[in-house]
Amino acid sequence: MSIPAFGQTCDCEANFAWAKGIFEKNDAGFQYIIDKKGQDEYDAFNKNIAVKAKTATSLSDCQNLIYEWSKFFRSGHFGFSIINKNYNPNNTIDAKKIKDHSVVKVDHSKFEKRINALPTPTLEGIWSDGTYKVGILQTNEGYKGFIISTENTSWAPGQLKFLINDKKKMADLWMRDFSRRENLSVDLIGNNLLNIGNILYMKRESKAYEDTEAIKDYTRFLYAGNKPYFQILSDKTVYIRIPTFDLDYKKHIDSIVMANSSTIAKTSNLIIDVRYNGGGADISYEKLIPFLYTNPIRTVGLQHLSTPLNNKVMLSLSENKNFDQQHQKAYKEAYETLNRNIGQFVSLSDEIVKVKKLDQFLPFPKNISILINNGNASTTEQFLLLAKQSKKVKLFGTTTSGALDISNMSDVVSPDGNFELRYGRSKSYRIPNMAIDGKGIQPDYYLDDSIPDKEWVEYVRKIMED
Repeated sequence: MSIPAFGQTCDCEANFAWAKGIFEKNDAGFQYIIDKKGQDEYDAFNKNIAVKAKTATSLSDCQNLIYEWSKFFRSGHFGFSIINKNYNPNNTIDAKKIKDHSVVKVDHSKFEKRINALPTPTLEGIWSDGTYKVGILQTNEGYKGFIISTENTSWAPGQLKFLINDKKKMADLWMRDFSRRENLSVDLIGNNLLNIGNILYMKRESKAYEDTEAIKDYTRFLYAGNKPYFQILSDKTVYIRIPTFDLDYKKHIDSIVMANSSTIAKTSNLIIDVRYNGGGADISYEKLIPFLYTNPIRTVGLQHLSTPLNNKVMLSLSENKNFDQQHQKAYKEAYETLNRNIGQFVSLSDEIVKVKKLDQFLPFPKNISILINNGNASTTEQFLLLAKQSKKVKLFGTTTSGALDISNMSDVVSPDGNFELRYGRSKSYRIPNMAIDGKGIQPDYYLDDSIPDKEWVEYVRKIMED
């Protein structure tokens, strides 16, 4: 027992003091929030966190506490991760919870014969999300989901993972650490997908049934991973799905756009689906801009907070052999400029607002709808701010998460080697008059809960074509 315990104990008081000190001195958004909320409120909040830090003895408890502290400033563009290689989250679970947890007694051979004999689809069957393989059995109490097998968790075969009520509308779900979430929504998507509370998405393994084309498309949306894809929805509308703007996927985005550019350029309507796209690199969406463009696009710039720690990033970039000499020289000049202005916000550009002009705008597509939700942040929100300036574009969905104003993230490891802190080095000139953090970007067309996620694409297509 001494081996897994080692590396999970934590001096949270020391780690909180360290994270607080690094953040206060180097984060570009720190003073902005203090000016808004007041030093007295911050001091009182810190006293409360410091008391809790005395009793947070595990790495996970300390991580959760410092995340709680970060909410004073913003909901995104902050990170506090456990990096200790000996850390095992399963070792933090109360052994009594595991031992006393409910077990569903099932004769597996009879159970498999039962589900294979079902003439029409029900919840009963064998389901998987990649981590848990679960059987669902109808009982007098409702539909019980029991563990068949699992990897890298503390769960054992037969234990009750969730209980769905007999009306198939609500469920109680036990999380990885055996904590209970009650009254979660249940959504059976077609015949072979099950969503419990937007927490657990499971695919039916046995017995599988045929689904409609619309459901198959939505399944692809959920399980396509990070790669973009293109689809012709009708002779009037085409669709492109972009799950991430991560720099590693730029070549995939460019490839999809260029391979289908002739089709896009002769079709009336384009739907760009960026739901749950949490950001990446601005350069990743550059191939989309010509299709959106109708008039000059204005982009508000940012300032870098100059501190010795922050400036090391520019120095390391200037020495990075992956960049050509021109870029290395530019980063070195930026480093020198920042170092001459320690403690100040510094603009590395002569322009507060950059204006992008293209030589022409394309007549097609005539209308562009972008599907958005609260999973959008960072670079994706920057893309939306650019796209909204086009006369062709309307945003459909729900408000984005709001994590854009404080950016250019830095990583630093705690003195004990257990944690990595992430904070922002730059602040947008949009603050305070056009702040996105904590507010998000509003859609032009709000898609309320009466329109299920799986129907968004078809709903928007009909609006565009009608």
